[in-house]
Amino acid sequence: MSYLRQTRGNRALFSVSTLLLSIIFFISKPSNAQSSSSPDFACDVTRNPSLAGYGFCNTGLKAEARVADLVGRLTLEEKIGFLVSKATGVSRLGIPDYNWWSEALHGVSDVGGGSNFTGPVPGATSFPQVILTAASFNISLFQAIGKVHCFDCDSVEVMYASQHYTKTPEEAMAKSMLAGLDLNCDHFTGQHAMGAVKAGFFNGDPKKQPYGNLGPQDVCTADNQELAREAARQGIVLLKNSNGSLPFSPSVIKTLAVIGPNANVTDTMIGNYHGLVETVSATYQLGCPNVACTEADIDSATSLAASADAVVLVMGTDLSIEREDHDRVDLLLPGKQQQLVTEVAKVAKGPVVLVIMSGGGLDVTFAKNDPKIASIMWVGFPGQAGGLAIADIIFGRYNPSGNLPMTWYPQSYVENLPMSNMNMRSDNSTGYPGRTYRFYSGETVYAFGDGISYTHFNHHLIKAPRLVFLGLDKSHPCRTSKCQSVDAIGPYCGKVVEVQLRVKNAGNREGSHTVFLFMTPPAVHRSPVKHLLAFEKVRLGKKEKTVVRFTVDVCKDLSVVDETGKRKIALGEHVLHVGNLKYSLNVRI
Repeated sequence: MSYLRQTRGNRALFSVSTLLLSIIFFISKPSNAQSSSSPDFACDVTRNPSLAGYGFCNTGLKAEARVADLVGRLTLEEKIGFLVSKATGVSRLGIPDYNWWSEALHGVSDVGGGSNFTGPVPGATSFPQVILTAASFNISLFQAIGKVHCFDCDSVEVMYASQHYTKTPEEAMAKSMLAGLDLNCDHFTGQHAMGAVKAGFFNGDPKKQPYGNLGPQDVCTADNQELAREAARQGIVLLKNSNGSLPFSPSVIKTLAVIGPNANVTDTMIGNYHGLVETVSATYQLGCPNVACTEADIDSATSLAASADAVVLVMGTDLSIEREDHDRVDLLLPGKQQQLVTEVAKVAKGPVVLVIMSGGGLDVTFAKNDPKIASIMWVGFPGQAGGLAIADIIFGRYNPSGNLPMTWYPQSYVENLPMSNMNMRSDNSTGYPGRTYRFYSGETVYAFGDGISYTHFNHHLIKAPRLVFLGLDKSHPCRTSKCQSVDAIGPYCGKVVEVQLRVKNAGNREGSHTVFLFMTPPAVHRSPVKHLLAFEKVRLGKKEKTVVRFTVDVCKDLSVVDETGKRKIALGEHVLHVGNLKYSLNVRI
């Protein structure tokens, strides 16, 4: 089954039943601590006939009227009870206990009381970590994944305990309430009561409602598992491929050595590398007992590498190295991983592929410059189907199309970057290098947006204006004095210009390609080196062409933020970048 691989003209396949199952699990699932007096479901008129007279149980009314009726019947204490993730329910109104909180960042988590994987539902589809999905630069892919499993919790506590924004928990709660927060994990009273009504929470027996008989067979379906594999394939980024070493041909590569501490890691990837075994005879050797790699069995690894037709080194990090509340202290491969990679590459008789599993960038300059290492691939934490996805790319069943969603810096970068300085802009007077591709202009290992395909694409500009006139009023002060910029407010806001490009797949195999439109503004207000205006992913057959159209908003896209935090339209030359193509667009008053 094929899922959406570009944004133009397609829609991803997904299971409607899975979407509704998510609603049942996350919105209306009773808590484990349900009291004996709590009803099994809301508006059970069979058990309590008096509920039939309540407006919120009347399916003939509009949702807005039902919500108003429900909220109007709640006491202050009952409303307060709805402000937390584990609500006790309101037995007098026939509303059961429920547990709101659960996580579904890239698949259903076993964190929180709202989801429990036991009995007939032992687990659910696990997609790649979001940073890898970001590398696909495919909005439709995000939508497809979101429709399958569809928030940051404890924000009120964090505001008090971690950020020290308030002096007391009570003050944090009061400020949050006054600002509009009405559930610590998200909204319910008023706002999400509407969602609950529309989801059928107050329509009586769930089994009598549409999709009310969903069961274990609707979890981790074949469609969803295929989507997990497709998501991993779309996100994987090929960073180096000397002399077209990849993809491997199974008729040439008969034996494969898979080496490294991440070569077979269920917890790290939420999957394993069994996909490689499907294609060739693969032999595994950890090389290190874990990713910390304080010790390395280099002799065993090199012996295996010397006898195989090709080597895949699976290195990188895991949650012991980088995770929430646990930052890395450097940008290097942990422990003796670099030594292991270098020694294996020296003796390998065939091509060597370095697969990096990590949440962020690593300084792998040594591998980038090593002629014995033919290919480098970043796979993030690719989810349950990661092994299959990696094998698909290595053996040419899938043409890679991912692009780095972050800059990979050299180790020297962090040595000039105090963690106490969060400024984005660089400062030459202090040697501060700046942050992100927008402001950092120093050496990179790999840049934001880097990524290689097994084919290649050409860009040709079809249409773009040379001049953009703002048409300032004659009384505007910039009419009589020289201005570097003007406020990004005024009658010229709303003005847009169109940029059209012809994109051609100049190679001999089908592939997907993300077209990035960057802009470098005039050098005013310490403006960014460049910033991304828009992107679109297209899929083209060999030698196929298509036209990509971008709309550039004058006030939004051609403006920068000045030293006081105000958005300004910079006057002068703006340089548009698409691949190696550059085009100047002048903004005048």
